[in-house]
Amino acid sequence: SNDTCLDEDSQFSIGAGNTNSETTFISIPDDTEPGTYFIGVFADYKGAIAESDESNNTSAIEITVPAPVDIVVAKWVGALERLENDSVDMFAEVRGFDVGTAIKFHIYEDDLAGDDPVETLLAYVEQDEVSGKLVAKASWNAKYIEDISGHPEYYFNAVIGSHKKSSGSSTLTVLPASVPDIDFTHVD
Repeated sequence: SNDTCLDEDSQFSIGAGNTNSETTFISIPDDTEPGTYFIGVFADYKGAIAESDESNNTSAIEITVPAPVDIVVAKWVGALERLENDSVDMFAEVRGFDVGTAIKFHIYEDDLAGDDPVETLLAYVEQDEVSGKLVAKASWNAKYIEDISGHPEYYFNAVIGSHKKSSGSSTLTVLPASVPDIDFTHVD
């Protein structure tokens, strides 16, 4: 059969007409597809003990394995060095959420003295037309906030309820907008 053994345990002999009760914990493998399954218990599954009644050696319960719910990835899109006021895109891929679920992008300035919240953007989960994956996207106008250790660096957390994923070590550096050069050599 295609059954998967989740645990195996040896016990003492129970004796004819007696029962035994035991509690154990099992883990469902991470790669298990969502759906309905049966968890079965088989006593003497190898048939090593001769018994007058072999039909009372099994028990099963029905379980449902739900689809995983998670924020799979959160990342900045494009170059990680931008100018102040540039439009910067953020991206999150999710699984197990419904299209239209609200997702928050919390942006922080990464600072040695402590990470400062800068802004929160609200977006909604949608299905990507090309890949079919569930994604959320938001755009932010980059801010230049003076930082004693150099140009400000930012990261964000994508958050749905208790689920959170950080853009991690890929921080976005924002440079001040350049002042245009003015040519005073030619005046009318």
